[in-house]
Amino acid sequence: MRIVSLLVAASFLLAGCGGGVAVDTNADLDSAVRTFVGEKAEKPRPFSEFTSWGWDELYVVDLDGADFDYVEEVTGEKFDVPWGSKSGVFVYYEGGKRVRAELMNNGAFCPGIYTREAVVDSKFACWLQDSKVQDLPAK
Repeated sequence: MRIVSLLVAASFLLAGCGGGVAVDTNADLDSAVRTFVGEKAEKPRPFSEFTSWGWDELYVVDLDGADFDYVEEVTGEKFDVPWGSKSGVFVYYEGGKRVRAELMNNGAFCPGIYTREAVVDSKFACWLQDSKVQDLPAK
């Protein structure tokens, strides 16, 4: 029992190091990204550190001016949820299979297909940066 307590305490300490822990919900992800961007950190942080689920590819679709058909064309997924401007859909894939789809409310992102190398960087208008990002088809 003592070893388990020490391991739990150590995990809390390690989670506190490195700028935060991965999150499980979209609201937590949105909040964690907003907080990090708001802190204007000197160094970017890998976006994968913000997520607690596995993924190797991320489709980001800006929903401002997009319709349901465009989202389905780009992602292969139907989304029958209301959205507004300054929002986007983040669709996560691992090994070519969708593992998660979320609406994000922080509109400071750019559409594209991102890799695990994507970072959150407050120095750019688009907080999500990836040197290997691919463009989405035109609307």
